[in-house]
Amino acid sequence: MTADISQIIEIPLGQILLNDKNPRGFINQAAVNTLSASMAVEGQKDEVKLRLLETGQYMVVGGDHRVLAARKLGWTTIRAIVLDINPKQVFLAAYLDNQGQPMGWYADYMAIEAAWAEGIPGQVTQKAVADRLMLDDSRVGKALKLLPLLSFKARQAILVNYQKAVGYLIPESCALCLRDLDTGSPVDQGVIEAAIQVVIDRQMTKAQVQKLVAWIKKGNSPESFPASGKTEVQKGSKNQRFDPNDPLADIWKELPKGAKIHKTPKGYQLSWKLSEVEAPLAVKGALAGLAGTKGENPNPTVADTSQPLSPVASSTKVYMFRDWVAGVKIIPQLKHKVEKGETLTFAEVMVLGSYRIGQGIHWVSKEWIKPSLEKLEKTFGKTLYYIFIALLLCCVAWKVWPVFQGVLHPIRWIESKFHHDQTESNTPVSTPKPVVSNIVSLANSAAVHLKPKPTSVPTPLMAYQPAISFQPTVEDPKVLDLEIAAFSDNSVSKDFPVAPDEGMPVDLATSRMQDLTDADKYTMMIGGGKQIILSVITNNSTLTIHYKSTDPFGKLFGDNGQMNIFWEDVKAIHVSEIDVQSKNPTVTYQFSLIADGAKYPFTIQCATAENLEHLVSTMEYFIRNSRLGHDTALTGMPYPSQGLVLTNDCLVNKLWADSPMDKAGVKLGDMIWSLEKNTQIPQERKDLETQLAAMGPGQHSFYVANNADFTQAQGDVAFHRASSLNPKRKKMYLQL
Repeated sequence: MTADISQIIEIPLGQILLNDKNPRGFINQAAVNTLSASMAVEGQKDEVKLRLLETGQYMVVGGDHRVLAARKLGWTTIRAIVLDINPKQVFLAAYLDNQGQPMGWYADYMAIEAAWAEGIPGQVTQKAVADRLMLDDSRVGKALKLLPLLSFKARQAILVNYQKAVGYLIPESCALCLRDLDTGSPVDQGVIEAAIQVVIDRQMTKAQVQKLVAWIKKGNSPESFPASGKTEVQKGSKNQRFDPNDPLADIWKELPKGAKIHKTPKGYQLSWKLSEVEAPLAVKGALAGLAGTKGENPNPTVADTSQPLSPVASSTKVYMFRDWVAGVKIIPQLKHKVEKGETLTFAEVMVLGSYRIGQGIHWVSKEWIKPSLEKLEKTFGKTLYYIFIALLLCCVAWKVWPVFQGVLHPIRWIESKFHHDQTESNTPVSTPKPVVSNIVSLANSAAVHLKPKPTSVPTPLMAYQPAISFQPTVEDPKVLDLEIAAFSDNSVSKDFPVAPDEGMPVDLATSRMQDLTDADKYTMMIGGGKQIILSVITNNSTLTIHYKSTDPFGKLFGDNGQMNIFWEDVKAIHVSEIDVQSKNPTVTYQFSLIADGAKYPFTIQCATAENLEHLVSTMEYFIRNSRLGHDTALTGMPYPSQGLVLTNDCLVNKLWADSPMDKAGVKLGDMIWSLEKNTQIPQERKDLETQLAAMGPGQHSFYVANNADFTQAQGDVAFHRASSLNPKRKKMYLQL
């Protein structure tokens, strides 16, 4: 790996790639800054060492910091020595180039492994490797014993720890403790991999790791190691059905009474106490389930759930209603059944649950409510006491009655929630009835006083303007975020020009304003949450919306909301068509009323263009005929980040048609890798959005990986075909 002086040449910095196998595992930015300042004064002292790639580019073997410092200074070329080495020799060459600098125990171990692999099998010795790398013989021996036990993921975990560690680097002594988990079994690597992740995540000391190893040797999983480090058997643990710290604890919670499960080094062991009647049925059902999970067609004779149980099995059912009518105490029967380890039916579980809830209510009544009421009676007398009781019962009934009605008549409850009126009469529902008359009178009054004279020429309404880039100085960014959150993921927002009806009469405008309460036509959105509009009240100065969340518990907890908008504060109406790209593509039309100082946009979605046009015309009518009538800007929804919204993985989740990004050729699902230059690692989402928002006029380049290439690159990393995410990228241009 020595090179002649004739190999020193000037290499363009644009053709040089950094070493992805840097022994340090990370770039020290402080060192880059210091070296940059030195090179600015004294020039380049030492040549960087490179390896020629098949693509014609060069990979750094030694000198990553010098290359970065030169780029920071704006240099175009750098002096370098091109080494004739193969990819397997890169790490060792880089390590030797950095000898004398602290690189950490893991870099030493990797260099030892590389040097050992270069030697002739049977002839290479630990002493020879130690002398070559200038390390102790003992460290070479430790590395050769530990590294074969580390899987690819375990090595990556240690490397990432060194790259991103804040205050904690896994010590060599902690890693060496894990050698005691070597039993010669094929599963050892997986156990050690999980143990290393636990050590790093919990930032363990050597003493804690030793306890962890002892815990694993007892048959426990690394993840179940108590956070406190106390592994003593606690009182009552023998009766524990499963380990609450097990990663699958949520599944084990569903196991029936009498079943216990615990993890062993070879898998899970299940024990289950069953009666003579239940045992054969449970075993047959389990065999059928296992056959199904292996992709087989289970034998119908094993367990046919469509056939009734045998008479013996049926006889075990507790006929609770019959026994209750006969005066039999069914709770002791159910308790006895549980004690025997038998499985309860759903109805039996509900009965026991209700019994326990009743016991809890009785305790609260006896220990808290009854003493409080007695104290109230002594303090204020019996009259106030009974008044208080009556009010309390009324409040409880008022809250519980709607829920009770929903249980008894679920269809009626659903219809009432969505305002389905199945009667033939046109009489409005009881809640909005007074509101309608109020609106009609106020709208008529507004029409009389504010309606233009018949002789005057009507002023044309504002023309629709296509969507433009969002301007933070014009509108509130938080309001736009709520608008964008209202429409579905994987969608394209398109301009939808609307021509409002200028000749709409007052009675029609009033009627269509009330259509907002029809959930079949319109849906109110606050961010991604759907709301039900209960009533609409409007006059010549204000629009008031009473709404309620679609949360099933909304009626119980009374989470009503109210939105007040002054017509004179309305400064824009955003109208867009939202095309959802999925297996079943759908089209939604979105309307947003933007008012100055409003916390939320008044966002409405509908399924038809006709309903959207009616809504826009109605709103324009009331705005123009308000106390301070004015024209309102009618536009498409403004777009952020030059026309797209990204996921945390920088995938295009929402796209604006005819935006700069759309014109550049970006598609839904594409990954935006970097801006202006093709970086080795992808830029963070926040950085991309900040740079896109700050771009000025002109042409800008950016790099994109399409969805198929990005998915392929993720699979390569997941299945160890690649050490880092590196999808195929395409250079695109953004014209602003």
